[in-house]
Amino acid sequence: MVPPMPDPLLGAPLRELRERAGLSLRALGELAGMTAVHIGEVERGSRRFSPEAEARVRKLLDERLKEKN
Repeated sequence: MVPPMPDPLLGAPLRELRERAGLSLRALGELAGMTAVHIGEVERGSRRFSPEAEARVRKLLDERLKEKN
């Protein structure tokens, strides 16, 4: 079972979900149409996703985590 995602999706919870999904910063960025730097900044809490970008990342992580279970 995939646990619910935090709201908003940022900081350490984002990093934990990305790593559990088996994705590097670069891989998640490429899949989501953004840079690894952007993803890293969101993970560090110095930047936030736009609502559209957060929706894309949530969907990607959710799909990837479901595949792994």
